[in-house]
Order: sequence, then structure tokens, then C-alpha cells
Amino acid sequence: MTGPGTLSRYIAARFAWGFLGALAITMLLFFIVELIELPRRAEGNYQADLAELMLLALYRLPSRVEQTMIFSVLYGAMWTFIALSRRQELVVIWALGQSIWKFLRAPLVVTVLIGLASVALFNPFAAAMMSKFERFEAQLRLDSKDIGNPSRANPGLWLRQNGVNGPSILHARHSADRGLKLYRVVVLRYQTDSDKVLWINAEEAELIHDRWFLSNAWVANPDGEISFWKAYTISTNLSPAQVISSLSDPGTISFWSLRENIKLADAAGLSSTRYRMQFQALLARPILMCAMILIAATFSLRIFRFENVVRMVLGGLVSGFVLFFVNSWSWEIGTLGMVPVMVAAWFPALVALAIGATAIFVQESR
Repeated sequence: MTGPGTLSRYIAARFAWGFLGALAITMLLFFIVELIELPRRAEGNYQADLAELMLLALYRLPSRVEQTMIFSVLYGAMWTFIALSRRQELVVIWALGQSIWKFLRAPLVVTVLIGLASVALFNPFAAAMMSKFERFEAQLRLDSKDIGNPSRANPGLWLRQNGVNGPSILHARHSADRGLKLYRVVVLRYQTDSDKVLWINAEEAELIHDRWFLSNAWVANPDGEISFWKAYTISTNLSPAQVISSLSDPGTISFWSLRENIKLADAAGLSSTRYRMQFQALLARPILMCAMILIAATFSLRIFRFENVVRMVLGGLVSGFVLFFVNSWSWEIGTLGMVPVMVAAWFPALVALAIGATAIFVQESR
């Protein structure tokens, strides 16, 4: 380490490896947890062998990792800073006249790059994998013999709609493709000129333009006659944007598609709060990650003593968890519309950044 540039590259490389190590451990832990949790989720709903459960876990893993990636930043930074302190490298760095802020410049730059990559690249990948998870799980439910057992039924999804032949109520056990494809569908269609009801049971339903296309449908008319239709259509006044807004999870929508979904929901007169919250939260993620760096620095950039290690680690972890839960709580109240979306998305990150910066200024002035 013969110069400021070399020193910065060294610190950046150490932090990058620390982050990747923490990320790898997080992925392994989540994969194990998913393998334990998925059989419980499948019990009574669908049958899956070990290979199918592992595939489901892999599909779901990126979404889980994305939700907690800020902790990988925190753990990687703390490991890097404590390792530098343990090897007395911090003493040498301070002796070279480096301030804390100059020292943190390299980790902060790497963190900003990580944050931007997680939003622009990893989020679309995680959203695509989560969509695959929903489709694959829905197919397993469809193929399972236990799927039709009403004693094990879940509340499912409900839609009320109007059509050319009258109003109807649609219930589905599961959905995929942001709600545009439904599985195990029951439709109660009311006749426009009477109070009679047409009962329809179908394996699948897919919304294309202004019609639901049902597959393998059993239709019971008001007179009690039952007929089987390989393909059956029902008109609807619901647009794809309305269905997506009602049924889709923002986690299955790529960052690059969120603005389009916001526009579609607004044009349909529906609430776009969830999508706006997701969009702003993703934009704020690099700032939140930088706040994690400052939290790690506040507790870890000290002269290494074994008796202080536990206190340093616990202090950083507790602070990180507090920030995570405050951010999650802010997400919830923002989604419910209790506070403006911009405030809910940006307030935790900016406040944490300000508190961390203040703590470092105080620490440096001592």
C-alpha cells in the first residue's frame, strides 16, 4: 500500500470480497430454510419430490436474498473493518494521515455500485425467478390429487366482474403471471334476465384482452344439465391492468416495468400505491446500503481488542436490525397510504445516513 490510490483499491477489494462472502453465506442459509419450509407449505396443497422442492427453493431464493441484501452489506463491512483492525492495518492507515471519511470512500463507492446493480440487474432477475416460482408451484397444485380437497382449501382469490352475458363472481385457488393466469377456477355467472346462476368449474383461466379463456371447464346450467368444454370463454369488463393491480405482487414485477404498471393502474382509475412504493424503495436502496456502511464503521473502526469484539458486533447487528424493521414498518404504512410514498420510501434511509454520518463525525473528533 504505497499510495492513496493503492490503499483505496485494497480497501475496496477487501470489502468486495467481504460482501460476496456474506452474500454467499446468506444464500446458503436461505436455501436451507426454504428446503425446510417448502415441505410444510406443500403439505395438504400439492405433492413434490426433492428435486422439485430444490427447484422451487432456487426459484424463490433470489427474491429472499434481495430482501435482505442490505444485511450482506452490513456483515461484509463489519467483517472487513474488524479484520483490518485485528491485523493492525487500521493503525497503519491512521498513521498515514487517512481520515475516516477518506478510508470509507472506497467502501461507499463499491456500495453504491452494488446498490445500482441490485436495482438495475438483480431485481429484474429476482422478479423473473419469483414469477417462475409462482407458475411452477401453481402447476404442482394443479397436478396434485389433493388439490380438490375442500377441507384443505385456502381462501384463494376473488374477483367480481361484469360481462356481456351478465355479472359474475370468479374464485381461483392460485394465480400466476401477475394474476393474468388463474388455477382451479370457479365462476358463478348470473343471468341478466333472471336470478338463475350458471356454475362453471375449470382447471385454468387466462385473461386475454376482454375475455377469460377457460380450459377443461365443467358447466352446470340452471336446469341442472352438466357439460364439459375443452375451451370456454367468458367476457369481462376487467382490463389486464385492473387484474394485475388487484392480484399481482410487486415483487414479481421488474424495476424496469414498474413505471409502466403505475401508468396502467392510474389510467384504469386504480390505486398504484404498491407499485409506487416499490419503485421508490428500489431507488432508495443504494442510500440505505450506504447507511449500513456507516453503521458498520461506527461500531467496527476501533482498535482491536478481543473483549470489545462481541460488543462491536452486537452493536452493529442490533442497529442494522432496527433500521431494517423501521424500513419495513415504513413500507407498510406507505403502502396503506398513511404517509406519502416518497416519505415512507426515503425517510428511513436518509435519517439512518444522517445519524451514521453524525456518529462518525463525533468519533473522528475525539
